[in-house]
Amino acid sequence: MLLAVGASALLVPVIQARLQHLFPTDDKLQGLCTLFVTVGGALLGATAIVSSLVLFSMQVNVERMPHGLFRRLSGDRRLLGAFAGAYVLAVSLTVLSMLPDVRWAGAATFGAGWAVILILLLFLYSYRRALGLINPMHYRPVTSTCMEQLAGLDFNLLRGQSGDISFAVKQVRDNVSFIAKFF
Repeated sequence: MLLAVGASALLVPVIQARLQHLFPTDDKLQGLCTLFVTVGGALLGATAIVSSLVLFSMQVNVERMPHGLFRRLSGDRRLLGAFAGAYVLAVSLTVLSMLPDVRWAGAATFGAGWAVILILLLFLYSYRRALGLINPMHYRPVTSTCMEQLAGLDFNLLRGQSGDISFAVKQVRDNVSFIAKFF
């Protein structure tokens, strides 16, 4: 990604030359500034909507998830960081509308283009991250493996020759209870 940004930065002088012909005066530059404000504001709203929808969908799925995973979902730094990054990029895009003169138009257009691309990529990453967090295949193998091991322990206790299995039965119940509370 950084390589693509760096390689495309070589196009800034070409963009600048084209924009100086399109916007020869500061009055005509206001159209470009208006475009930056409009697109930045739209992406700011889109960031709020996407983050609300993703977080809402995760909360709806919490009731189907084990109890112990709620903290992992609500405080996932990668997901929250992606939304914060999209928000900062959208605000930065809006701030680009404060161009002092046409000499900055090429760099501002370059930054605006990459901001839009990065925001869309952050939305996609957030969506996939949320799906990964609420995917039951990530936590069900743990519970099924634990229960299989406890079932094997139960069968061994039942087959055993010892007359007093009350301590072992109590330990199995406590462990099953712990797993049920955690997940």
